[in-house]
Amino acid sequence: MRSPWATLPIVSLIMVASAACRGGTPPTTTTPPPGDTAAPDDSGGGDDGGDEGGGDDSAEPEVYEDLVINELMAGNRFAVADPLGGSADWLEIFNPGDEDVDLDGWGLLVDGADDPYLLEDLTVGAGAHVVIWADDASGLGPDHTDFTLELAGGELSLLAPDETVKDTVSWPVQATDISAARAPDGAAHWSLTASPTPGSANAEGDGREGGTSDGTCALDSDLDDPYFWEGESIEFGLSCTADLSEEEVELEVVLAPDSSAFADQRFTMESGPSDGGRVDVIFSARPADALDQIPEAATVTFWLADNPDLTDAVDPVPTEYTEEWGLPVIHIETGVDFSQTYVDATITHMGTAYDAEVKVRGASSVSYPKQSYTLDFDDEELKIEGWDSREHIVLTSTFDDNSYVRQKLVFDMWQAMAEYWGTLRLTPRTFFAVVYLEGAYHGLYIATDHVDEEFAVALGFDSGGNLYKSVSHDANFYNTDANGYVKSSWHDGYEKKEGDDLDDFDDLDEWVEWVATNDAETIVDEAGRRFSLTEFMDWFLLVHFTECQDSAGKNAYFYNVDEGAPAFRLTPWDFNAAFGQNWYTRRVDSDYLQTYEWHNRIFWAIANVESADTERWERYAAMRTDGPLSPEWLKGTIDAYYDDIHPSAERDWAKWGDQYYSFSRWASTRNSDADWTDYEGERAYLDTWIDERITLFDEDHPLE
Repeated sequence: MRSPWATLPIVSLIMVASAACRGGTPPTTTTPPPGDTAAPDDSGGGDDGGDEGGGDDSAEPEVYEDLVINELMAGNRFAVADPLGGSADWLEIFNPGDEDVDLDGWGLLVDGADDPYLLEDLTVGAGAHVVIWADDASGLGPDHTDFTLELAGGELSLLAPDETVKDTVSWPVQATDISAARAPDGAAHWSLTASPTPGSANAEGDGREGGTSDGTCALDSDLDDPYFWEGESIEFGLSCTADLSEEEVELEVVLAPDSSAFADQRFTMESGPSDGGRVDVIFSARPADALDQIPEAATVTFWLADNPDLTDAVDPVPTEYTEEWGLPVIHIETGVDFSQTYVDATITHMGTAYDAEVKVRGASSVSYPKQSYTLDFDDEELKIEGWDSREHIVLTSTFDDNSYVRQKLVFDMWQAMAEYWGTLRLTPRTFFAVVYLEGAYHGLYIATDHVDEEFAVALGFDSGGNLYKSVSHDANFYNTDANGYVKSSWHDGYEKKEGDDLDDFDDLDEWVEWVATNDAETIVDEAGRRFSLTEFMDWFLLVHFTECQDSAGKNAYFYNVDEGAPAFRLTPWDFNAAFGQNWYTRRVDSDYLQTYEWHNRIFWAIANVESADTERWERYAAMRTDGPLSPEWLKGTIDAYYDDIHPSAERDWAKWGDQYYSFSRWASTRNSDADWTDYEGERAYLDTWIDERITLFDEDHPLE
């Protein structure tokens, strides 16, 4: 069976098992040592690359008698720890002779580089191996190089000091944590293995003979739907769609669960209650008569979600259950009830357990059945692939957005605006994540950078700044508050989040007073180092286009480093009220337009100075044409979200949908029964609203 509440999306998985993925060029044969190198042992029976496939299993394998590249791993992630405790690509050189070889002056030439990387201060003993880390970190020592190995394929040559090529190996597409190894040491026969042996003997080969082949085989999996539940059966077949037939291809399983089987080109598995997570089934594929070529690693990935409905259900192990249906899982374990005060917690992400703290976050979220959280990693910072390590991270609830994408979409628009103009801004990064609370599924969340000094520094800003957040509509840059009363201080509506003295608002007061007491022309003409006028123009466009009703005056962060000459930078925040709904999730029509000038006096100045207003709409036209305000960007981004989250959004809706309907804040403010949608309905509503919004803006501000 599939998901009990919906049909999951169809995903096509294509595996390429030859050099076809590199433009049709067949893999380069691993060459024996040329010229002055002794010939391979004749007992191997090898020929000049004949058409034989297989051979006498009892035959001795062809073995070289000079130094060879014996094993390599492109994409080392978890399989082998390097001397520094991390992971890096690596290669192994084997000496089959009976004398030590000083590698001083030997070279490694990778992917046709102009010059080889010269080795020094390394010796490989007789019958021994030396491991060299291909980590582009040659300064770390003699066993580190100035290059890396590519998962997509490459070529590597071993050169003697006289520049004689002693060995050349080429590899097609590989898989993470899988090594290519000669079997046995020094043999012409290559195989892929999930049990690498850096620095020690490789597995024995089977003695088969084999030559070269120009054939290719593109492997196609018929696994249309990669999302399963624990307890379900998985089955898929492989077929060859290029010029080699299935009979002419050697296809073997390199890595698969113990409970699986592979026969007659079909993979089967009966999953159990402890099989949840990501499953990568890795196959070795190459022409059957080309055993001296490194096989290609072809991978089929599917996911098994933890299934608490099984009669023999087992809670997931946080360090092992790292992904659910393609999304990272964040496990939170406290053992106690918690609210808006930090409590000790164990937070587990992608296999690492952290000692941390957690609290409920946000004034609105406190009342939600599915709350938002702030995670604090004081001792060992959270490591996120592609990010710097983080001391804090925010998990934003999607309970107030049953499209599941509004918050991430606006954050990503703000980041895309900065990238479009090539400017440095405070742009929070985001990713979707599944949260497990005290061992149980809790739902789909949006993980977001915590806006703080660490975040600002990570993006390239100076440290030591004052950070403020506008927490009410009194933070409007006027001399009166949101109700029209004279302010008691210039920083009414703000909280100071970080800085040397949390009671000192002098730089903010000076800025707000300057805006509040000057006319529009002065604000525009003399913005100077106080703030970025174009940054405010884009913020204005962002909230105007998306109808972010709660993020024009309040819910923004301002960061200033230089108190002597304030230069405030901003990031908007909190976008549940956007794209057709307010913060009560009540409908906002696509033709409803607010200028937000009463929310923000800088917006008022921009709108009321002709040159600034013209520039604002010129910026809009540019981003509407080929940037983050274009239909192509918006629809493409949203479609990519749903490709990633669809099954997880359905699971979340199955858990929280009834409480969403009955939640008093929504139920008391809906316009009509027609406003109520399920996840699929809200997704369709969002799509329609964006189409209508683009049409409205095109009518009011047509492109030339």
